Amino acid sequence: MRILFCNIAWMKEYRGNEDGKDIPLNGGSFVDETGDAHEKYNFTPVNMEGREGLYCLGFFETKSHNGKDVNQMRIENIAGCELLKKRRICR
Repeated sequence: MRILFCNIAWMKEYRGNEDGKDIPLNGGSFVDETGDAHEKYNFTPVNMEGREGLYCLGFFETKSHNGKDVNQMRIENIAGCELLKKRRICR
């Protein structure tokens, strides 16, 4: 089994922060400056139009290599995920 570890802001429940009680912590400079995190809904089940069942989607930000441009995540380049280039299947 392949596992991808991503460094994201820590929250108790990842269900947003509309009530001001689940504040994201340790998520980098964006979180420090804004008090917000794009990953605040990472593990909340959602319905996707045209699909059956619930899905959990996740967000993480890639690092910048020069302070300006964002690096791209190329999951198909991870060993074992080569089939993603053709079939969109990762094993």
